[in-house]
Amino acid sequence: MGRVDKFHKSKSTNNKRADNSSMEEILGKKALKVKKKTTDNDNMNIRKKKSKKKKGPLNRALVTLAILLVLVTGGYMTYQYFTTGSISNSISFAPRSVEFNDGEVTILILGTDGRDEVDGDRSDTIIVCRLNLKEGYARMISIPRDTRVKIPGKGTNKINAAYAFGGSELTKETIENFYNIEIDRIMEISFVSFTDAVDKLGGVDIVWEDEPLISKEWGVAINPGVNKLDSVTALSFVRFRDTPTADLGRIGRQQLFLKSLARDIKSKANFIQQLDIINSIYKGIETDLSLSEMMYIFNSYKEIDNFKMTTWMSAGNPEYVDGVSYVLPDINIKKLAQGFLDGELVVSIEDEGGIFPELITVEEKAIADQEEAKKVADENSK
Repeated sequence: MGRVDKFHKSKSTNNKRADNSSMEEILGKKALKVKKKTTDNDNMNIRKKKSKKKKGPLNRALVTLAILLVLVTGGYMTYQYFTTGSISNSISFAPRSVEFNDGEVTILILGTDGRDEVDGDRSDTIIVCRLNLKEGYARMISIPRDTRVKIPGKGTNKINAAYAFGGSELTKETIENFYNIEIDRIMEISFVSFTDAVDKLGGVDIVWEDEPLISKEWGVAINPGVNKLDSVTALSFVRFRDTPTADLGRIGRQQLFLKSLARDIKSKANFIQQLDIINSIYKGIETDLSLSEMMYIFNSYKEIDNFKMTTWMSAGNPEYVDGVSYVLPDINIKKLAQGFLDGELVVSIEDEGGIFPELITVEEKAIADQEEAKKVADENSK
């Protein structure tokens, strides 16, 4: 593990939020509801009612991924430090120490699946994770890699192209401009390191609740029910995107795999095995989080089940532009992202399982929760 390329501090979040129109004003314009349209070319039926409830746990796995990465890395470093008195020479950290304001830190997580010969050095998974170390919550935004954005100095392109043009630093700058937010730290992960962990576990069990997923070319044969993946089939499972839902479907499969891996690490491996597995994952991580910062995060989040975790897929519409498939961002994407990360907006109870769920105010969510609780109580009393 090594430090990612040089990072620069951007303007403060408060300065970035120059547009003062309120969340209520945006909501009043009916702008938060994301249109769920598709094209004849991609035929992406992303809002099927029958799959609505199935996708919720997959979305929450994004949070599991980020917290798992921070925890296992911090935990492993803590263990190594206190047992050997030092950190391996192969590990280097940013020499600076930055205080997390009010116990809060925003981390950009970039994942690759190790296919440089196919996709170049493009990031396959892009996640913005806001951790509050005092109040104990994590809010996470998953950004589809086909999202159409302006990349500083490079024009308009898919957001994952920023990594190919300028690595993690340009990706960070692109996302900061895209959402009008500040990112404090970066973590890069290789999915290949996760598949090494699969072999150490003797395979990972995933529960597939959709139509059969079969491809001779990719070596994938997933049927409804429990499927055991080894390292080869696991890597194919997270890479495969030749389905009607394309990249969005792949995001869901990556989430399912990571959630299943986290579950099996906790339930199937003893302490020594867990350290061995963590070490294999750890080798595929690069970050500018310092040792003291990782220890601080680790000590703040010892029990993953106690986190208040929420996640949201960055709003947009899958469309073709000049023959290229993109996810076109919602017109109010900056306010949506800022509101979600700041806790001013939450996912509608009706859209919790959707790929592009609607965001509503906290007050509206509280009313909806009360109505849902009353409905359940009425049904139980019958």
